[in-house]
Amino acid sequence: MTTYENADEFFASKSNMLAAEDLKGHEVNVEIESYDFKTFNDGETKMILTFKDREKKLSLNVTNGRAIRSGLGANFKDWIGKKILVYPTTTEYNNKTVPCVRVRMVPTEGFDDDIPF
Repeated sequence: MTTYENADEFFASKSNMLAAEDLKGHEVNVEIESYDFKTFNDGETKMILTFKDREKKLSLNVTNGRAIRSGLGANFKDWIGKKILVYPTTTEYNNKTVPCVRVRMVPTEGFDDDIPF
């Protein structure tokens, strides 16, 4: 039987996709390493971003995709090597407030890139 030392370890997301709880309340500076596309069981195709030196990937929804496009342009290849901030927040989904990950462009100073995920 597997044993755990604390709640963070026990309740940690087991997915390879970045979730709001993985960020532990912090915004994190990440560098886009690559992108791919994945079709999910519901038939929806989403862009998947991989980040340099990070284990988790980000499945882009329309909101996050538009935010990155507005800062980095429409050509996906131009996104490679660029930095963005990912941060936890909430959104309304099916009449409920749920946690989510959002993105924004990296400011010139004041970011935290030491939070592991």
